[in-house]
Amino acid sequence: MLAFSTKKATLGAFMFIGHYGVALAAKATSPDTPLPALMISTQLIDIVFCILVLAKVEKLEIDPNANPTVPIRTPYIPFSHGLESAIVLSVLCAFGAGVIYTDLTTQALWLIALVCFSHWLIDVVMHVGDVPVAFNRYKIGLGLWNYRKISICLELGLIAFGTIMLANAGVVASWKVWCVGAVMLAGQTYSFFAPPPEPANRLVGSMIVLYAIMTWAGWWIETP
Repeated sequence: MLAFSTKKATLGAFMFIGHYGVALAAKATSPDTPLPALMISTQLIDIVFCILVLAKVEKLEIDPNANPTVPIRTPYIPFSHGLESAIVLSVLCAFGAGVIYTDLTTQALWLIALVCFSHWLIDVVMHVGDVPVAFNRYKIGLGLWNYRKISICLELGLIAFGTIMLANAGVVASWKVWCVGAVMLAGQTYSFFAPPPEPANRLVGSMIVLYAIMTWAGWWIETP
């Protein structure tokens, strides 16, 4: 039986929601860009990853000794997290948003694509040498997850930054932004100290549910 403590890597369903801070900040800078589209784009890479793990195309392993921050290994993720895949997904995300929201400006579409690609950039900073480039020929990652306190501060800082920016931008109801931001901060903090769901498919399932809820939250924030 695996034993978990606050000194070991622990994880809950709220893993990796720091990316949503980017979506909130993007909405603050571009009020006409739909927040649900930004919420999807910021996590599209992980959404594809979850689907591919469930389809047994990519691999996710729960390992409490993987690093001090999150107890997972991702030995094979070229189709969701590869550099080339991230570029393609960013373009497809912008294209899909343009089909659904026919009145979006070119600037908004570029922003959606950039928010999607920002996920890959953040992952390169956080991951420990498992992000594929050159069609999976090489793997990179600065490995910030090896530094637990810094990783936690960055993850929570992204959420706080995006929340503060959007709440003060005056483009949506600030109380809704504060509510969603507070839940994200609480959930992310909890996830750093909660044991991970097992098996890995249960974790992936909880991630998909969370992404759906966060997309709904983006719609709720924008609803008058």
